[in-house]
Amino acid sequence: MPWPALLTIASTLLLPVVAGLAGDARSVAVIALTQDGLDASIAAVAVADGEIVAVAARRILIARSDRAGFSSRLHAAGAWLVLPAPVSGCGPSSLVR
Repeated sequence: MPWPALLTIASTLLLPVVAGLAGDARSVAVIALTQDGLDASIAAVAVADGEIVAVAARRILIARSDRAGFSSRLHAAGAWLVLPAPVSGCGPSSLVR
């Protein structure tokens, strides 16, 4: 089987497991598929009572909330993919002010 197919299969199987790790994380990465999705992710963070800490790679928001259930509220507000994020962010980013 070619590598791209294996990578696709592996990511399809592992992505739900990794997304489930966000559980009750206070700091998360919200992934958007498109620029329009980024706008929707920004709105979802606001609805979920969170704050945007950084924007990384143009379509990834690093967001946090001190209230429990942040990941669940993000999903309910329409966030496509929510993953646990390190507190300090991940890689080069531009802070949102």
